[in-house]
Amino acid sequence: MQNVAAPQHFWRASLVYFLGNFLSKLALFFMLPLYTACIPVADMGVYDATTAIAVLVSSLIFLDVGVGVMRFYLERGSSEERLAVLRCGLFMLLVLSALYLLLGGILCVAFAPAYAPLVVLYGLLNALFLACGMIVRARGYATWYAATGVISTLLQIVCNLVLILCFARGFEALYISYAVGAGVGVILLLARCRINELLHLRSLDPAVLRRLLRFCLPLGIGSVAYWMLTSLGRVLVTVLVGEAAGGVFAVSLKFAQIIVFASLCFRLAWQEIAFTKGYQSHAVVGEQGSYYSEKTDLFVRVTLAVCLLSVPAARVGLWLFPGFIDASYGEARLLIPAALVGAALTVLCDFLEPMFGAAKKTGMLLLSTALGAMLNVALALLFIQCGGGALGAHVAFCIAAFGTVLLRVLLLRRIVGLCLRPFHIVAFPLVAATVFAYHYLSAAWNIGVLLAAVVLVFLMLPEVRLLIKKMLPNKSTK
Repeated sequence: MQNVAAPQHFWRASLVYFLGNFLSKLALFFMLPLYTACIPVADMGVYDATTAIAVLVSSLIFLDVGVGVMRFYLERGSSEERLAVLRCGLFMLLVLSALYLLLGGILCVAFAPAYAPLVVLYGLLNALFLACGMIVRARGYATWYAATGVISTLLQIVCNLVLILCFARGFEALYISYAVGAGVGVILLLARCRINELLHLRSLDPAVLRRLLRFCLPLGIGSVAYWMLTSLGRVLVTVLVGEAAGGVFAVSLKFAQIIVFASLCFRLAWQEIAFTKGYQSHAVVGEQGSYYSEKTDLFVRVTLAVCLLSVPAARVGLWLFPGFIDASYGEARLLIPAALVGAALTVLCDFLEPMFGAAKKTGMLLLSTALGAMLNVALALLFIQCGGGALGAHVAFCIAAFGTVLLRVLLLRRIVGLCLRPFHIVAFPLVAATVFAYHYLSAAWNIGVLLAAVVLVFLMLPEVRLLIKKMLPNKSTK
């Protein structure tokens, strides 16, 4: 029997997450002129590398507990079983937070990075915000989660404006502003979870705690591998090429975040749908594989469409607003196309991930991520050492991410019967053509490329045509 409510929930949840996340994150992107004008390139490189390392340590310790809680919460039937999952998840968060602070303090004493306490606080709040957000979403409070994201981002923007413009603070303002925004966000999410009603140590179910821990351990290791796949380049460029190169690399990634933020609303909604459906019995594997294939096919087409549009749009936008990036960060312009392509591959990797969790095949998820991470490390070191610099790191990631996507598709074909149509292959030469136009053609030609991309997107996505048709008023018939 077809799940009719699932598609409706998918689009409704996507709209909620779009309004609450993408629009606010887009506002954060438009802070880039302020950052590049007021923060030196080398300082931006230090900030980007230290926050990447903080995320690595927190990912290793927190084990993606939020993913585990969402997975087990959505598959439990009775309210008592769900309550047991929440209690165990929140208990694990408290214990792991204490462990993170202990290890973070030791690392700060050993390496003494600039603004060490703020770096530790960044990693802690990042992990808690992600985990608590998943718990709130699992309980069905998508609107609260989206509103919290808006409040957190707006606080971050206001604090940055005040600290940088009014108090002339340097890159430490970025740490402080994130701590304020994410800290308030964590408080709001915990308040919605009613943490005071859930944390009763005598009510913890040891069996549920063991199952949750067993499920999350591969996720924790996988999150480290994922970091090596997606974020290691930020550290390698700063360490091997220089802090200034790291700052330029970081700014190019800010443009790539547009694709990540645009896709986030769909990926969050899809995560809930995938976990809710779960991996059912053999009798309905064909139906479930068809459902997964349909949604993945749509997401691939949307991602390719966004990539086709974003590359020429970035070239035209920087031509119309040349001061958007300060001249000291001028080299970042050359890195933007590779960063955008890498971001598109990243969101494809992320979209495929929940299907492994739904099938409880986190070991295979870890395998695909680890192989991609090793390929990324090897290629990044090779390309950087051969003089490729920051661009070499981007190219290495694109190759490794593409290999990871391909491997995950092949694994999911065997696990859940995922089957994608081969016409997607045609889009890759089109993306390559937009990258060529960005680098070698004038802005006027890129306007033409952008218009052609709009036509291609219209052809690739019949859903867009259907939506436009529904929005147009119906002609009266006699």
